[in-house]
Amino acid sequence: MDSDARVGMVPVIPGYQWIRPLGAGGFADVFLCRQELPSREVAVKVARRDRGADGEAGIAREADVMALVSGHPAVAQLYGAGRTSDGRPYLVMEYCPVANILDQVRANPMATDRALSMVIRMCGGAEMLHRAGYVHRDIKPSNIMINAYGSPVLTDFGVSEPVGADPRSGRDAFSVMWAPPEQIAGTARAHPTHDVWALGATLWTLLMGRSPFEVVDGDNSAKAVAQRVARGRVSRIDRPGVPDAVTAIVRRAMSLDPEQRFGSAAALGYALQTIEREMHRPVTEMKLSVVASSSAPSSALSSPSPAALYAERTRTRRGSFADGAHASLDEAWAGNSTTSRTGLVEGESKRPKWVLPVLAVVMVLATAGLVVAMLTGGGHSIHVGGASDPTAGPTSETPDDGSVNDAGGAPPAAVAEVVATPKGTEILWSWDIPQQGQNKVDQFVFKYVLERPGEAVVAETMRRNSLTTTAVSGENCLTVSVVAEVSGRESAPVTQCVTVP
Repeated sequence: MDSDARVGMVPVIPGYQWIRPLGAGGFADVFLCRQELPSREVAVKVARRDRGADGEAGIAREADVMALVSGHPAVAQLYGAGRTSDGRPYLVMEYCPVANILDQVRANPMATDRALSMVIRMCGGAEMLHRAGYVHRDIKPSNIMINAYGSPVLTDFGVSEPVGADPRSGRDAFSVMWAPPEQIAGTARAHPTHDVWALGATLWTLLMGRSPFEVVDGDNSAKAVAQRVARGRVSRIDRPGVPDAVTAIVRRAMSLDPEQRFGSAAALGYALQTIEREMHRPVTEMKLSVVASSSAPSSALSSPSPAALYAERTRTRRGSFADGAHASLDEAWAGNSTTSRTGLVEGESKRPKWVLPVLAVVMVLATAGLVVAMLTGGGHSIHVGGASDPTAGPTSETPDDGSVNDAGGAPPAAVAEVVATPKGTEILWSWDIPQQGQNKVDQFVFKYVLERPGEAVVAETMRRNSLTTTAVSGENCLTVSVVAEVSGRESAPVTQCVTVP
């Protein structure tokens, strides 16, 4: 078979019919193929023969990392892996329609609510990758695709590294346009805050149509961009309809000091949910799991503890955004939940706090109208050319009243209040059974998330509207939400905290 200068040898894989190339990358090519059983179109990523051992290692690494998070709704699905007839390793992944999201936003920057929703979902996928012990290291608009169901998914895990990996062993095939300065300089071990920076830069790009450090008609070489990144001057997102608080959140995510960034991808997602509430838009849910993968490397740093995420979310809720945050941010969290607190110690502060909502339901409001390309490998993507001519599809509309118009129906009603009654060494938690319109009560279950000092978060579902727990010294918090069994839709969470001496 013939090959051209860009795409390598067409793979011969039993059970797969080659259709056409989708593109080429630093160590692999991607082809559109038809799988015979089951019959479907898939994307097949094959190591380039001219990359030798590096190409094989890249595919193997990507397969291992994708396997850890492939089931997440915000991550491209991995169907399988193997070797071609000539011995090259390959991956079989879900096929997403072809067009480049970066080209899309260069021509027409994304609407604020759509951009927020997309990045929040990516925060969920990145968070689970971090909990599995890895850092993506190349999150950017080109690595977000829209699948056949209209949902954004994160792709291209070829340069991922274990959390804590020595920078000297890392691969440099990432895009400096969206990478933090310490990653570019190779001076810091792989850490989730690298991806937090990239997520912030991605949001800026979706809204402005270019990288935060891209100069229109200027020098956008890797060296020039790296110098601008090192200075860390993130311009205001100057667009009608974009709250100044978005710029404040992006600037915090992209702080030069990693310690000043959001401590986790989930914490960044919570901050962006704040903006959605403030804009009176439906809140995009992050799909998170309590348990990290047992396949995480032993050398990996541990994922953020529940207490750390608790503190991070509390700090976020208090409006600690620099350069543009405004007072209403502190109240914005209340738009989709109710929080109260009972102090059992004389003089205890009454400031409400939030706990980590660790289990979320299926993501809502599929992002229609975007068709994205399959990104196919590493390399410094410093492309600043004219945009392609994208064809926009139909867009999904949200009713003015904030309700969600989808097959699952509106979310169930939330509980009115969670009551905490201390009884010696125990706490009795109780809440009402809210009215659910025409639906029967037995069609709903209660999800609770319990957080206590020094203990792991507990998340369970049950039908009872009361719970007894052991009282632990410090702050004990319970978050309750109502989940519809058929649709999986979840109500706004309601939190109660009590402080035990």
